[in-house]
Amino acid sequence: MNVKPETVFFTSCGTESNNIVIRGVLSRMKKTMNRGMIVTSSVEHSSVRKTAELVAGQGNHIMVPVDSKGYINEEKFRDILTTNAENIALISIILAQNEVGTLQRIPSLVRIAKEVLGPQIPFHTDATQAFGKYYICPEAIGVDLMTASSHKFHGPRGVGLLYSKPNIIDPTLTPITGGGQEKGCRSGTENVPAIVASAVALNYMLHSPEVWAERKARVRAMRDIILNILSQYVKGLEVNGDYQRGLYNMLSVSLPGGKSADIVKRLDDEGIAIGSGSACNKGRPSEAMLSMGKQPEAIMGTLRISLSEFNTMQECQDVATSIVRAWRATRPRV
Repeated sequence: MNVKPETVFFTSCGTESNNIVIRGVLSRMKKTMNRGMIVTSSVEHSSVRKTAELVAGQGNHIMVPVDSKGYINEEKFRDILTTNAENIALISIILAQNEVGTLQRIPSLVRIAKEVLGPQIPFHTDATQAFGKYYICPEAIGVDLMTASSHKFHGPRGVGLLYSKPNIIDPTLTPITGGGQEKGCRSGTENVPAIVASAVALNYMLHSPEVWAERKARVRAMRDIILNILSQYVKGLEVNGDYQRGLYNMLSVSLPGGKSADIVKRLDDEGIAIGSGSACNKGRPSEAMLSMGKQPEAIMGTLRISLSEFNTMQECQDVATSIVRAWRATRPRV
């Protein structure tokens, strides 16, 4: 990450890291500057959206709208910051949207925030979906805080990462207190073997620019194979997010007339693991996709397909044909 060791903290997951940022920073800003408003996008992960709603309270959590591909409206973002400049305590904008893969233009948003609010208002990005898939240096993109999770780059589950510039998080105001581990930011005995394994995984994923670029191109090619097959056999297929410039390992599609829960179950019986969106939606229409203008019927027919370098071209062809077969078997007859 090209940062000083004392700016990196270990937690149990991305959700906990996000909670530490939102709860800890908001508490400090209320205490020191009498500010209590949080600005997020309308496509945040639930660990940011729900936590912001809970701790900021009614009227103090503002969500910036996005367009049909999931990008923040920068003009609206600037207007919201300008209107609420005296009350904003924290800005939290997701780097890579976890359901459709859209990559926000974080450096541009940071510049706007610093122009309007000055350097004293922290800017956080949830980089969980992108970290380990791209070379991400928080200082280069300009953020004050950044969170991630080890299992998203083939490290073990149960390890979260939190980057924070000095003096932003007050250890006395974080959600988990006790023995004072992680410089007081997150008490509790560290899972050292899993932390070391995370470092090994990250070094593997970002081995060198040349190796990483080759892996990225191969994963993107496998993703294109799946989309090409689905487009050929599923009339009316919709691709969600910014397919060309979004996460290279993710494909989100809506199958007309399909019920993603039924399709996922059939594929699971074949040993194929894909999702119906975020694991945190639990059968409800995605709030993030609703904010992008997607209709509830289309959302309920949405599949999220995630790939890695450990997949093969043949697997991708098999998955695509299995999806087509499951869609045909489960959609209502007309």
